Amino acid sequence: MGASIDTLLNLQACDVKRINAQHRLEKAPLELEAQQKKVQQEKDALEAERKQLLELEVSRKDLDNQLKSAEDQRAKYKTQQIQVKKNEEYTALNNEIDTLTTTIDGLETQEISLLIEIDEAQKVFDQAELDNKKRIELLEAEIERIKKNQQQAETELESLVKDCEEAAELVPEVFLHAYKQATLRAKKAPFVVPIETSEHRCQGCHLKVSNEVFKQAYDQETPHHCDHCGRIVYITE
Repeated sequence: MGASIDTLLNLQACDVKRINAQHRLEKAPLELEAQQKKVQQEKDALEAERKQLLELEVSRKDLDNQLKSAEDQRAKYKTQQIQVKKNEEYTALNNEIDTLTTTIDGLETQEISLLIEIDEAQKVFDQAELDNKKRIELLEAEIERIKKNQQQAETELESLVKDCEEAAELVPEVFLHAYKQATLRAKKAPFVVPIETSEHRCQGCHLKVSNEVFKQAYDQETPHHCDHCGRIVYITE
């Protein structure tokens, strides 16, 4: 294999590492956003459950107020009943007291049912809160891992850019120009590939190159491109 191809392969190896580091760096913000979104969803879900529990507590307080109001009114009627002198008034107040007693009994029954419901809901919420905390801890650990990888990719990329610049300086100008053209056409590594000699296939796009390109590829003093994908091709002796 020619020296010029060797320098290109070294440049390509460096470029592949640089491209991978660049991709990791570009993916990091998206990965962070996705994990942070999951954290917020967990918090929102727990808040929704907390709200449901608070709504039950509000209902209980409302029921307590209704019960207290009914008991106060019944006590008031009982006091009035002692003071009245007419049978009609006494009977009317007695009917009101009976109605309020029925109402109070119903409210007390509702309150007992609601207290049981609140107790069960509190247990469910407490467990949900524990599970939610564990999931958030895992998500936050993943966020820290992504941030750490992002910092590593930044450092690695900075070093690789310098390495690639140094590797490019060793490539003859004509080959470097051809390499840049290959990266624009192929868009995806590898950009420098051998030709499989038995079937004359480019090992980049896996299509059969023309006879002309196949013959030219033996000459490694000049860069040659696959007539399908534009990658630089060569033949290993």
